[in-house]
Amino acid sequence: LKIMPSSLGVMTDRNLLRRLIQNLVSNAIKYTREGHILVGVRRRGELAEIQVIDTGIGIAGDKLNTVFHEFTRLDEGVREAEGLGLGLSIVDRIARVLRLEIRIFSNPGKGTRFSVILPVAEVAAPPREISKAPARSASTLAGLNVFCIDNDARILDGMRLLLEGWGCHVETASGSGELMRPGVARPDVVLADYHLDGGTGLDAIARLRAAYGQDLPCVLVTADRSSE
Repeated sequence: LKIMPSSLGVMTDRNLLRRLIQNLVSNAIKYTREGHILVGVRRRGELAEIQVIDTGIGIAGDKLNTVFHEFTRLDEGVREAEGLGLGLSIVDRIARVLRLEIRIFSNPGKGTRFSVILPVAEVAAPPREISKAPARSASTLAGLNVFCIDNDARILDGMRLLLEGWGCHVETASGSGELMRPGVARPDVVLADYHLDGGTGLDAIARLRAAYGQDLPCVLVTADRSSE
């Protein structure tokens, strides 16, 4: 993952735009088996074009109109993209709220480029003020210790990217045993997939609650595409 820095200012909601870009990057990670992901911005006159470019599996032309639907995942990337398929639907909703244009260009088998079009600010965005007193981030998730459990390393990478972007402290593992080791702080919440190697997410949650207390908040985040 490579991010190209830019001093270009834009006119929109900072937090919603960040979440939109995080979802695009997470989607790129899920569908990129090898190669790279590039995030950058180009100025187009009075508009800015934020681009998330990957060298992943790409999207067929007949699927371009459905990728923003809820619970939609590309059949070609089922193994790479275990999850609920909500990322791009969230992108679409945020874009509608902010009145932004989303463009897609994809070459099946070679990669995809998502572009977010938004107006350039007349003046540069002011730097964030640094509070002298300790203060909680605008995000209610900031500062939380989160355990993420999944047997797919790509999913864990995507979850870490999103959660750390929201200010969380993240520990990832393919099973609960890897998380219960000296020096690891007690989690505030656990996010676990149901299908794990050698057990289930419920088993992992039970072990963590036995270690940290039955009041430990846990969320089972999973999807099953089988017909059974």
